[in-house]
Amino acid sequence: MKGLLGLFIGLVALMTGCWDTATTLTPGETMHLEPITIGEDYRIDGCQVTRLVSEAVVVNAESLTVFTAWDADRHAAKRNYLNRTAHVTGTVSAITNFNGWTPDRVELTLTETYSVACEFREDLPAAELHPLFGKTVTIAGQMDGILFDQLRLFDCTILEVTDAE
Repeated sequence: MKGLLGLFIGLVALMTGCWDTATTLTPGETMHLEPITIGEDYRIDGCQVTRLVSEAVVVNAESLTVFTAWDADRHAAKRNYLNRTAHVTGTVSAITNFNGWTPDRVELTLTETYSVACEFREDLPAAELHPLFGKTVTIAGQMDGILFDQLRLFDCTILEVTDAE
């Protein structure tokens, strides 16, 4: 009877492919893993993880998709937009220069309802930041979420500055 049970377990293992599910390495032994893609967003190749979505999201007075998506389904919007690069164009309505204590920040007004708060990647001198007030600026940054109709960005850089019309 024990022999029959052992044969049955062996057949089940062969039919399900159990011999393939685990590999034990000895100390110092290595093996090559093929690159894999997780969902549509990430590719893992060795120790490097790459986000595949590379196109920047455009946000301005005419393109408020981020806000409408957030209002419709906050969780889906987080999955779609969190940490993606945004190119935002708006009028600088507030500037905060923290002189090295925390990241400098500007607020861009898009419409009467929507705005964007942008924390800069590096500390900028007040002489460089303050002349931006009232000008139309395009900024690139990583999306962090929306709070009270304000899109929050971090690691921002200035792409273009034009005078407000």
